[in-house]
Amino acid sequence: MRSLLRGYGTGYSSIRGRVLSEQRANKRSALTQMLSRTAAARQRVLNGARRERADRMATKRRLNVESAPIGEKLLTLSEAAEVLRLHPRTVREYIRRGEITGRLIGRRWRFRRKELDAFFENAPTQWDFEGKDDHGD
Repeated sequence: MRSLLRGYGTGYSSIRGRVLSEQRANKRSALTQMLSRTAAARQRVLNGARRERADRMATKRRLNVESAPIGEKLLTLSEAAEVLRLHPRTVREYIRRGEITGRLIGRRWRFRRKELDAFFENAPTQWDFEGKDDHGD
């Protein structure tokens, strides 16, 4: 068979080359189709997520969900210390003991002004500093 094909300028190697190039072209087109299907599926997922988020936002608007009033501004640790006229370390100690309630938001302490006022109102008029009066001399 090889000898017959060679005589007519369509040798075995040229036919094999054409077959291989067709196979490569078929593989490329199959790969392109697969990638386009994958991209289309990804786009459908993204569109669904965007639509879902838009629906959630519209629902929030319809429910008229209100955030905390502007007067309810959260105070930082240093601002809370200024309000109470204490050192920030002292405020941290009160937090550790549970005497002041605060929230950790993003690794930073936040306080509501009304909670600081409640702490101040419930604080004793005279602090008991045992061991501070006697120096033991």
